[in-house]
Amino acid sequence: MRSLPRPCALLAGNDRYAWHAIDACRECGISVPEEIAVLGVDNDVLLAEMARPTLSSIDLGGERIGFEAARTLDALIQGERLNTQPVELPPQGVITRHSTDVLSIEDETVAEAARFIRQRANEPIGVHDVLQHVAMSRRNLERRFRRVMRRSLLDEIRRVYPDRAAKLLREADLDMPSVAAQAGFASQVRFSTVFREKLGTTPTAYRRRYRPGMS
Repeated sequence: MRSLPRPCALLAGNDRYAWHAIDACRECGISVPEEIAVLGVDNDVLLAEMARPTLSSIDLGGERIGFEAARTLDALIQGERLNTQPVELPPQGVITRHSTDVLSIEDETVAEAARFIRQRANEPIGVHDVLQHVAMSRRNLERRFRRVMRRSLLDEIRRVYPDRAAKLLREADLDMPSVAAQAGFASQVRFSTVFREKLGTTPTAYRRRYRPGMS
């Protein structure tokens, strides 16, 4: 760990190895994620949530893999001829927790504004809330934010809500009204409209893709 150039990111083969990497950083006095960001594989929720800082991990989509395996087994039982080629399924994505949650933004005010927006993604906030948090005029903050992030404060707020909703659809056993509420949308209709504009599909279709057993 000491020999690695910093800042850098480390991808571990699985969550247990990632846990050991975080422990090694702690023993070496290396800050995670500021100096070394650590990402695991498997999204073992127990390990990920017990790690300090909590561990970001790639979710391989175990539930979807199980459904595909069951479908294949059913076809074998029915005597169907199967394709002998391997079935490849993409991972569901990175489940972000604290071990990779670092904003590489030199402008501290912009970084604080972006961090505030992401931390409050479960609430219906507006630009005025961000301005109250960083205590800067709207004109100055908008100018600095757009220069660094290449988008406006409002664009950033609109961006994080669908991302949080997608995370909830992949991970949480919630009905659609609850997903909309916890992702900061004032109504389910608004949630469905914005989600489709951002991700190109409906919330229901998105959930079925990643969690075949849920509607």
